[in-house]
Amino acid sequence: MNGPGKIGPFLAWLAVVPGAVAAEPLSPSSSPILITAEDVTHDRDVGIITARGHVEIAAEDHILQADSVSYHTKQNLVVATGHVSLLDPEGQVMFADYFELTDDLKKGVARQIRILLADRSRLAAVSGIHDASRGEELHKAVYTACRPCTENAPPTAPLWQIKALQVTHDTKRQEIEYRDAWLEMWGIPIAYTPYFSHPNPRVKRRSGFLTPTWGGTRGLGGMVRIPYFWELSPHADVTLEPLFSSRDRPALMTEYRHALANGNTRNGFSVTRDKHDTVRGYIDSDTVYEISDTSRARVLIERITDNEYMRRYGFGRKAWLTSHATFERFGPRSYGTAYAYTFQGLRATSDPGHAPLVLPGIEYSHVGDPGWLGGHSFVDASLLALSRAEGSDSRRLSMTGGWTLPYTAPGGDILIFNASVRGDGYWVNDVPVGGRPPFSGTTGRVIPEASVEWRYPLVRRGEGNHTVIEPIAVFIVSPLGGTPVEIPNIDSREFEFDETNLFKTNRFVGLDRVESGPRINYGLKVSQYYTGMGQVGLLIGQSYRFHPQDDFGAESGLEGHFSDVVGRVEFVSTGNLSLSHSFRLNRESFSARRNEFLVEAGPKAFRLGLGYTFINQTLGNNTEFRDRQELTANIGFAISRYWSLLLAGHYDLSHNGGHLSEDVSALYEDECFVLRGKIGWNHTQDRDLKKEQFVTMQVAFKTLGQIQSKLK
Repeated sequence: MNGPGKIGPFLAWLAVVPGAVAAEPLSPSSSPILITAEDVTHDRDVGIITARGHVEIAAEDHILQADSVSYHTKQNLVVATGHVSLLDPEGQVMFADYFELTDDLKKGVARQIRILLADRSRLAAVSGIHDASRGEELHKAVYTACRPCTENAPPTAPLWQIKALQVTHDTKRQEIEYRDAWLEMWGIPIAYTPYFSHPNPRVKRRSGFLTPTWGGTRGLGGMVRIPYFWELSPHADVTLEPLFSSRDRPALMTEYRHALANGNTRNGFSVTRDKHDTVRGYIDSDTVYEISDTSRARVLIERITDNEYMRRYGFGRKAWLTSHATFERFGPRSYGTAYAYTFQGLRATSDPGHAPLVLPGIEYSHVGDPGWLGGHSFVDASLLALSRAEGSDSRRLSMTGGWTLPYTAPGGDILIFNASVRGDGYWVNDVPVGGRPPFSGTTGRVIPEASVEWRYPLVRRGEGNHTVIEPIAVFIVSPLGGTPVEIPNIDSREFEFDETNLFKTNRFVGLDRVESGPRINYGLKVSQYYTGMGQVGLLIGQSYRFHPQDDFGAESGLEGHFSDVVGRVEFVSTGNLSLSHSFRLNRESFSARRNEFLVEAGPKAFRLGLGYTFINQTLGNNTEFRDRQELTANIGFAISRYWSLLLAGHYDLSHNGGHLSEDVSALYEDECFVLRGKIGWNHTQDRDLKKEQFVTMQVAFKTLGQIQSKLK
């Protein structure tokens, strides 16, 4: 229904039409109005029109509800009493026992006013003035983001609240300002300020100072960070964060972010001139751009002036910094990428001269459409140029072409036939070749390979459970000695034989090394599913090589004819328990060479996590970790609805081992407040990085801000 722009003429008309709930507009320019009420009376002598019983008035974008509404025609005044609520177009709702409003519902005064903001936080006051174009001015007011407690009688004070003699809610500037304000927790005043302000819930981001972070370290002493957020545009901003410390000169951290039309960029930068007059700094930049629906580019830059800067100034404990630029293109059945990489090592043993530069790197993969018998062709190509200031250089061109045929036999056998030819050409410089002088020149290889993978899943269905037993075998044929000694090993140095690569035709992660010779990988996969309980799984297998090779090195588990036995056992329940055990067993004695256990059990009230890793000897060419026996443990307690506690530890159980790290953290979180504390010990050491104890604390008043500190 339509009605006049102001409710006065409308109520006058309504009074003479008993039971009516709406009126037609009195003029073409009138704004629509809707009103409902159980009873309407008009006292013409005093000029008062009264509507009673579930009164609702909709005037433009405002909706007024009350038990009773009186319109004073001579003063153009609307008086609402009894469970009054006024909803504005932004979702803010005002409640009052008594409200006096102009007849367009946009201005008024109220007693015992309460305001529910868009983020569910609340304002309340003894009295207030409302102006739809400017906001509210409240007297003797209180603000909180905590929900009122309905379980206690009488009601108790919220966890925290801000009380003030005057509060101004400026809707134009989208700011809530407090004068003569104090912060209360559990009803107890803990802080006072003559002035305080914060954005209203409609503000997503705005320039201004953020909450400082304070703390201290052994190297810097006491320190404080004071961040300033600068909104450059709706799509870009800068955060400036100076760091002041008691034992060194100030440092400046900045971060620039920009949401582009087809991408985004984040650029972090830190710099200082320390007490020794040395300029130190760190760059961390990441930009992604979607060129089209099928192509994108990314540039990531991580560089630092010295190895210790990150740890000293709290940027983390990375071992390497990686910078790269990539371009990717996606086709319906193809993928191509071009890239460049450079690295910076941060360990004590890192040698900058041996850090590689990859420029360029190009990769392309294509899978053909299904053809004869459902088979398809495939092509993989790679170009890589790697150079170092010290050590060997490598230029590699590699191409693999082949054909794959999946086939399901009438008896249920699943077969995958694969045939391929791979060619690698190298130009290398200064490659060590045993007792001979380093090799420089060209070399290469051609490796044809054929394989067939066979699986035969058997299913048995029972009452409340069913079982799947699947024997698997992969037979591969390729020439012996696939890697000349003149080819350097750049991208295939790290290798571990386990159940994840048991059935692969080539277990090396890169292209510089390739598995060769005739061989067969075989195993058994068993899965048991229980209705309402969960599932149990077992995978176990081994590899057999007809002609032993030293492709993977001693103690890799693949030396000799038969490999070690690898597998995994796991149980996942529909409740609160999961168990997994990955293992590698000596092929002759079946003694453990690698054991990994993972247990997660318990509900939220008591959650236990245990991890155990045992590695008997060096795996392959990995010399960083030798004998290892470690235990990780964490126990989580949900003490109450809001309180939780977490204990965590990492321990070296090998000879001369000991504690690696342990920490205790506690968390309180409800709808309006977060308190998080953590104390821990880190026992690793590296150069001037010593064993440390650290304490962190975070106090967050939701909708207002947070305070953080870290001491170590």
